Amino acid sequence: MSRILAVEPHIDQLPPELVDVGVKMVSIEEALAQADILVGLVAHRVFQKVSRAMLQEKIIVDACGMWR
Repeated sequence: MSRILAVEPHIDQLPPELVDVGVKMVSIEEALAQADILVGLVAHRVFQKVSRAMLQEKIIVDACGMWR
C-alpha cells in the first residue's frame, strides 16, 4: 500500500486539500523510519541535519542538493 508522508517543520497542519487526498503529516523521525523513498524539495535545516546513515537504504530524490 502506498502512502504519502509529509514533513514540514514550519507549519502545524497540512492544508485540507492534501489531507483530503490522504497525505499524512509526520515528524522527520517517523518519515525516516517508515519511508522507502525520500523526496527533498526544500533545504530546511532539520533536513540538512539528517545523517547519511539514515539515508543509506532509501531511494533519494534530492531537488535542492542537500543530501549529496
